[in-house]
Amino acid sequence: QKAALQAAQNQLAQIILTHPERIREAEANFTYARLTREREKELIKKEYTTKDSLDKAESQFNAAEAVLKRLRDEHETQQKIVSANIQEIRAQLEQQEIRLTYTRIYSPISGIISDVTAQEGETIVAGLQVANLVTVLDPTRLEMWIYIDETDIGRAKPGQKVEYTVDTYPERTFTGAINKIYPQPVVKENIVYYLSTVKVSVQDAAFLRPEMTTHVKIVTTEKTGVLTVPNAAIKFEKGRQIAYRTVSGPKRVEKVALKLGIRGEERTEILSGVEEGMELATKLVLPTAPEVEAKKNSTGKRP
Repeated sequence: QKAALQAAQNQLAQIILTHPERIREAEANFTYARLTREREKELIKKEYTTKDSLDKAESQFNAAEAVLKRLRDEHETQQKIVSANIQEIRAQLEQQEIRLTYTRIYSPISGIISDVTAQEGETIVAGLQVANLVTVLDPTRLEMWIYIDETDIGRAKPGQKVEYTVDTYPERTFTGAINKIYPQPVVKENIVYYLSTVKVSVQDAAFLRPEMTTHVKIVTTEKTGVLTVPNAAIKFEKGRQIAYRTVSGPKRVEKVALKLGIRGEERTEILSGVEEGMELATKLVLPTAPEVEAKKNSTGKRP
């Protein structure tokens, strides 16, 4: 179509170039014929010419007028035909260029092609579901998915700090914040989870890759300057939280009641019950049944 358009444009340029020249020549002949006719009319009045000369001049005038009109009409008609042809070819060319754009795939984002599912020459069937042809990854816009257990979802909220690690960088801790928590549950192995997302910063995205496994800690509450004890030192007895404080004497330990604050993975906040500097037992070794029986037998009354 581009070649046809170029040919039509060349034809129009040729018409514009040659026809005006032919029209100017016809106009000159027409002017000469008109003047000759006028002169013959004046001469015939004074009987200086013959009727045949006047008729000839009249005939030449009519012929020159007809040629001029024909050339003008031809020029206008051919110019219109070629111009219309050019418009039609341009419309066809634009339509073909539009159809050609349907064969080009443009990514809505800038990034790296991570997967190609269609090959060159393969027929893609249009349907209700859009075919996945290419997967484009934007490494600066990674998002981490966290599946939170239903027992913990009540304490998770958008905006909470998240700390996570990946196996390839075990010594590096990445940080972020919960962006969204979706209400739709996800059931895996009969356990209910809720999907939450964490946006990965551009700096952290330089180290991470899609589908990496992350080990996540969600910081629900954060306090500083509080009294804490190891979780191993806290015992539960009859619905109460207690600890065993080391003392001197035969008993060596004594029971103290505790009031707990926030609980972490390794340590728990103590609101009351112990003071800073106290030593607490993290492990108690109780005597076995034979040892207790032997002690009972050894403690008797004097005969």
